[in-house]
Amino acid sequence: MGTIRKRTTTAGNVRYEVLIRKTGLPQVSKMLKTKKEAESWKAETETAINKGTYDFGDKIKKESSDTDVVNTSMTLESLFTVYFKKFASGLKDGGRRDRQRIKPIVEYMGSVKLIDLGRDKITEYVLKRLNSTGFRRKTKISGETIKHEVNLIKRVINVAIDLYNLKLPYGNPAVLPRTSAITKKLKGVSRERILSVDEEVRLLAECGASRNSEILNIVLLAIETAMRKNEILTMAWDRVDLDRGVIAIPSDIAKTGTGRLAPLTQSAVQILTKMKDAGSGSGLVFKSKYDAVQRCFTRACQRADIKDFRFHDLRHTAITRTHDRTGMQMLHLMQFSGHKSTQMVKRYYTDNVDDVVSELNKTR
Repeated sequence: MGTIRKRTTTAGNVRYEVLIRKTGLPQVSKMLKTKKEAESWKAETETAINKGTYDFGDKIKKESSDTDVVNTSMTLESLFTVYFKKFASGLKDGGRRDRQRIKPIVEYMGSVKLIDLGRDKITEYVLKRLNSTGFRRKTKISGETIKHEVNLIKRVINVAIDLYNLKLPYGNPAVLPRTSAITKKLKGVSRERILSVDEEVRLLAECGASRNSEILNIVLLAIETAMRKNEILTMAWDRVDLDRGVIAIPSDIAKTGTGRLAPLTQSAVQILTKMKDAGSGSGLVFKSKYDAVQRCFTRACQRADIKDFRFHDLRHTAITRTHDRTGMQMLHLMQFSGHKSTQMVKRYYTDNVDDVVSELNKTR
């Protein structure tokens, strides 16, 4: 990491220059009178740098504040700050979800310097989160949620490596081996919650009684189209083709990053036609904000006494009902749901074992 060079000054005096370089950190140098002093200073300085206790002074402070230079002496929280400052505008939702995800990360290890951020820290974080309960639902944090958080750390560090030439001693610590025990813990169980007919009646009644005049149509479209919440709330009239019965979802909004045409049921066309005839035929179809819709939906479920049901479960419900009602082939079901693989569609389709038993007995 460091070198010692013998120098001769213009006055003819011999001096020993110590030069220490470490990837991701500013260069450190000092001129000393004797080789013994140089060796001693070099050893002490290298130890301090490796431990993260060396004071680089104004050099790092100036670089970090003025140019957002990413280096191994900065903390994980500082890296997140740079990431959102530079890239939030390019994220699908402006980084809203990722900003929520970093809160527990920053709370637990935001002060850890990147040079000290190893796989052991990530593992400790995962185990701590697995034994925690959510703030809102007061239930155990799922492995799927924690996997999203670890993937966020991995993604941000990868950006720093690719764009800022960040060099970490052991690579990206958030890249966990697929076969490791900790990775297996993060494989959450797919949700199989769908809305029953009775629950739907109660939910729609409460949505209709809500002070938010849009929540009923938002929920109805989610059930009819299997569109994601963000796809519904960013839907614009100039992308709605009622004659053809499709909605264009551009690549910057689609979760998969690939634009698609979402097919509409007759009921969905009727809902949108009524809305358009009522005068809302330009700009966004819905004016409600993401968080406002989430609050309204949660309260409607509470008033309807519907337990353990999330807005995204409407998507499960729509895909399952569409397949059961139409017997739609898998490729068409993928077009309907916007999934890229049959495996993902299967995760969202929930079988009713009683229906399977009935089908088996029909052939006897």
